[in-house]
Amino acid sequence: MASSTPQSEQIKAVFAAADLGSNATKVLIWQIGGDNHPREISQRRFPMRLSDAFRTGKIEPPTVAALTEVFAEIADLCRKHGAATLKAVATDAFRQASNSRQVTDAIALETGIEIEVVSAQREAELVAKGVLLDHPVFADDLLVLDVGGGSAQISVFDRRDITVTSVPLGAVRLREMFVRCDQIAPLDYQAMCSHVDRVVAEGLSQAHASRTSPAIGCGGGVRFIHAMCAVHGGVTGQNEPVRLNRLEHLCEAIWHMPVDSIVRLYGIDRERAEIIVPGAVVLLALMKHLRIGAVIASRRGVRDGLLSEFLDELAPPA
Repeated sequence: MASSTPQSEQIKAVFAAADLGSNATKVLIWQIGGDNHPREISQRRFPMRLSDAFRTGKIEPPTVAALTEVFAEIADLCRKHGAATLKAVATDAFRQASNSRQVTDAIALETGIEIEVVSAQREAELVAKGVLLDHPVFADDLLVLDVGGGSAQISVFDRRDITVTSVPLGAVRLREMFVRCDQIAPLDYQAMCSHVDRVVAEGLSQAHASRTSPAIGCGGGVRFIHAMCAVHGGVTGQNEPVRLNRLEHLCEAIWHMPVDSIVRLYGIDRERAEIIVPGAVVLLALMKHLRIGAVIASRRGVRDGLLSEFLDELAPPA
């Protein structure tokens, strides 16, 4: 008689989640075991900066064509791995674009993938749910700083409610506004810092400050900032937080550097290096305004929140 497969090895479902962000489109695919445990089996990142949404207020035709090709590849990837369910969401750039509905309709017609343009509130909920996969102990008192390409969300989450404040301070948006060439000019850097400080002060109360649990930082920029602080001796391990004084030091060290110098010194790709200074300025302003001394960098994000909701759907009733 053949032996039965352990429950943990049985594949109950294959789930995919795609996040159409302002700087890239990212997809993750998981196998869900019989014990409802997810195992990541594939991930792809498609660099695609949606600067036109902030510059002209529209997703322009060349960008639409490129995005359609990206989602055709995502559809192929899902078929390859047998993902029966794909959830795809678009965030701030699509919220800003006046033609976002036409673009998502065009992509759906060509690829069969329906993309939901989510509100800032919904985006923050998904990020918080994703973070809680790694930090369930913070479920009753969670502060999340999500620094994206188009905006930054500040979320206070507990099991009963989530309070979200969104400010238009994404790294891609700020680059479009203040960075005129490969190396930011001193006056432009000062103008960017002043703009960020003003928007943060106007958009946030200090009700988020003095939380009992640590703050969690999300978004690709925060993860890269965490790694870059290690170059200056500010981070000693993967679980070590980004501390305010080290972030101040990093900003002073990199703001005047040409992009190529940032790439060489910190070992990050050029696409990320182009927007790391605006992202660091936003994170620094948020930490100062909210009196946060340290931020834990999380790898989780919108896709993980979609996974969390899918796992809840699969879980047997209590």
